[in-house]
Amino acid sequence: MKYEIGDKVRIKTWTEMKKEFGINGFFCIDCQFFFSEEMEKELYEISSNRIVEIEEIKENEEKYYMKDSGYNWSDDMIKELITDPKDKIYSRFEILDIR
Repeated sequence: MKYEIGDKVRIKTWTEMKKEFGINGFFCIDCQFFFSEEMEKELYEISSNRIVEIEEIKENEEKYYMKDSGYNWSDDMIKELITDPKDKIYSRFEILDIR
């Protein structure tokens, strides 16, 4: 596993994963754990810039759990580790400035 708890990572776009892995008969990206349209929708609700924080790791199953997500994520879905402090994770409330 490439990342650790607390790491902020950017998830690849649907187009990037489709090009890399293709789509199966269930209209899911055919990567390690499958990437579905529902995951794509949830990802945009969590973070419009596709940056999420790793909250838990199941190393024996090779999957990550991201903060505010109900899905399993794998190394092949992750584009990059975010190290620049300017790349902050914004919630939809911060984006809309709801208090």
